[in-house]
Amino acid sequence: MTANKTVHDDPELARFMRHACPVSGHSWVKFLRVEMNAGDHIAPHEHRRHTVLYYPQAADPVIVTPGAGCLVYLSPGTTHEVPKVDRPRVSFAMLVDE
Repeated sequence: MTANKTVHDDPELARFMRHACPVSGHSWVKFLRVEMNAGDHIAPHEHRRHTVLYYPQAADPVIVTPGAGCLVYLSPGTTHEVPKVDRPRVSFAMLVDE
């Protein structure tokens, strides 16, 4: 992976994303800002935890199996990737335990 991931601290965004996760509770394990530059990519991978992804702006391309959207929930073990991007983009990722 060539993306820059940093811990993010935005309580309002965190609450919004956590509310989108279908697991009861209010806590999360990780909340990250993911910055990508032209030419960066993220190879196919999966997480053991529930994952919520948020794209504050258009983020072409987005490839998610089984689906994609502005706010995306991935159940544990869902394979996803980001092919090489052609311009800078920012997204936010949250990992949640049951």
